[in-house]
Amino acid sequence: MPHIKIEAFDGNIETFENYSERLEQYFLANDIDERKRAPALLSGIGAKTYQLLRSLLTPDLPSTKSYDELKQILNEHLSPKPLEIAERFRFHKRNQREGESIQTYCAEIKRLTQHCGFGQALDKALRDRLVCGLRDTAIQRKLLQEDNLTFKDAFDKAIALEMATRDATELNSTSNCTTAVHAVKKVHTPKKNFHATKNAKFPPCNSCVPEDKSQLRSFLGLLNYYHKFLNNIAHIARPLHELLQKNTPFKWSPACEQAFLKAKEMIASDEMLMRYSPNLPIHLACDASPYGIGAVLSQVTDDNEERPIAYASRTLSKAERNYFQIDKEALSIVWGVKKFFNYVCGCHFTIITDHQPLKYIFNPSSGIPAMSAARQQRYAAFLSGFDYRIEYRNSRSNANADSLSRLPLPTTEKDNSDMETMFYTEVLEALPVSSATISKASRNDSVLSKAINFTKHGWPTNSSDELRPFLHRKQELSVHQDCLLWGTRVIVPQKLQQQVLHQLHDGYFWWPGLDKDIEVMAKQCSGCMLAQPDPQQSPLHPWTFSDKLWHRIHIDYAGPFQNRMFLVVIDAHSKWAEVIPSTTSTSSATIDILYTIFARFDLPKQLVSENAPQFSSDEFQNFLCANAIRHITSAPYHPSTNGLAERFVCTFKNAMKSAKSDHGTLHSKLSRFLLAYRNSTLERFGCH
Repeated sequence: MPHIKIEAFDGNIETFENYSERLEQYFLANDIDERKRAPALLSGIGAKTYQLLRSLLTPDLPSTKSYDELKQILNEHLSPKPLEIAERFRFHKRNQREGESIQTYCAEIKRLTQHCGFGQALDKALRDRLVCGLRDTAIQRKLLQEDNLTFKDAFDKAIALEMATRDATELNSTSNCTTAVHAVKKVHTPKKNFHATKNAKFPPCNSCVPEDKSQLRSFLGLLNYYHKFLNNIAHIARPLHELLQKNTPFKWSPACEQAFLKAKEMIASDEMLMRYSPNLPIHLACDASPYGIGAVLSQVTDDNEERPIAYASRTLSKAERNYFQIDKEALSIVWGVKKFFNYVCGCHFTIITDHQPLKYIFNPSSGIPAMSAARQQRYAAFLSGFDYRIEYRNSRSNANADSLSRLPLPTTEKDNSDMETMFYTEVLEALPVSSATISKASRNDSVLSKAINFTKHGWPTNSSDELRPFLHRKQELSVHQDCLLWGTRVIVPQKLQQQVLHQLHDGYFWWPGLDKDIEVMAKQCSGCMLAQPDPQQSPLHPWTFSDKLWHRIHIDYAGPFQNRMFLVVIDAHSKWAEVIPSTTSTSSATIDILYTIFARFDLPKQLVSENAPQFSSDEFQNFLCANAIRHITSAPYHPSTNGLAERFVCTFKNAMKSAKSDHGTLHSKLSRFLLAYRNSTLERFGCH
């Protein structure tokens, strides 16, 4: 009775030629004679292969054929002899891959010679392919210096040189590097990996040591996730595994501390980490725990192995700990993308999460769900600027990021949300029409339908009067989602213009005659009419036009207004405006604000202000002299001399008064006003 079994043939695992060789050994091991080989083959190849064999032998039955006949039929069908020229082409194109050892490389080129038909020239062919395909040029040069080199000699010397290079690198790095797990900073080395530097974070501190069995189980999950790259890790982590035994109290001993530090050293070592390659797929695994978030940046090698590049984690702030779990998981993804922005920006990458709802909320191929929370919609809007796909894995398969989230670095980050991003989010949520509505109305509009067709297929030389506004802007027109755009502005059909006009006061849409329609609407606005100033009494002599940016600036204080003072700064050339709120208007406070603005835009040549005490003090005059800025003051009792600043102060106050009933804080209203003002068209120059 046979004592050794052989599994059914599976073409996804091996070729039938290999299976036949194992089958011969199976017959020998079980003393199966020639008469029983055919029945043994038919009963062992599996149902799928047996059905294939019946189809090949129809109308004969497989049981009527001998073992040799059955083997020949299956071998011809499942393992046909490849073309010799194609096999030689694959052999000569095979070079050593990044991260591949010389031993593995030699085994691969030997396998490729099976059907090349080299015959007596096999040894020379293997030798040439080995020397020419090596990645290490130093080893290659040494081999090229040898006379009468055989494949065996080349193989032995290449292995010895590879081991010597690796050992020398490890000896040199032992005294210079300190290992780390989190936020590993790497340097380029001749090897395929990185090593941690002295600046690396995550020192062996008590805050990173597991405090209970749950955290220890997560850390061991990280070791198990990368166990194939960690030699002898089971023996090293044995004291940690013993703590998880039933009825064993959690007591952190010196042996556990030593095993923990050794394991951390190994997962941040050269054998573990790999160097970033722009040609390999990128994976970003993210996870969140009740008190921390973690992310692992990895790449998939040619051997289909996932190797880490860097780790990152942090502790959640007090406010973030109050998030729902889905928001914590979403935060970990956004934080991971920002953390590794230099790696993923401009590249296609895969986000891995163990929270399945996020796979649909952040799916780049579908729109942002309207029922999602505002925070998730902001996160989705941020991720829309990246080329990614999102993949779900269960918690056990996402153990690397899970471990980092449960043993995070004791650092937190404030949520510094961009005011402009939040403003655009509010605007998008309040839009009165959708792209589908505008697209449908544009198709039904007689003018816009023609403009869209001409934009897609080319404009004629002459057009009707109704299309002339579009013809003048034809170089700036585009079509997106069947909507006509002028630059970044959506051109609204006439049917929807009044609906949009009553909702928006800035420039996100456009249609012919929009400026006039806004002017008429502004004249009918009760809030704007109440804030209108008196008519100008007499003409003023204009300032000489500044031909350079930031050459002459005009400044003034607006206030006290809404319990604040506002320093207004206007560039005479571009009309760029800066409004900085302040609790005081002293010379010192003014100088501090101007220093901040000058740090961004450079020092001006001239500064125009009124004769207020804060502008005429010795302290302010010394500040201007030290920076070589000419100070020009307005005529006494004639504030209109500084008309550029005074006019903007009126515009600013009117806008803030009109927005008194709007929702939001003073800073958000100020940000909305500045954003709308800076994006408006200057009638004098015809530009933004």
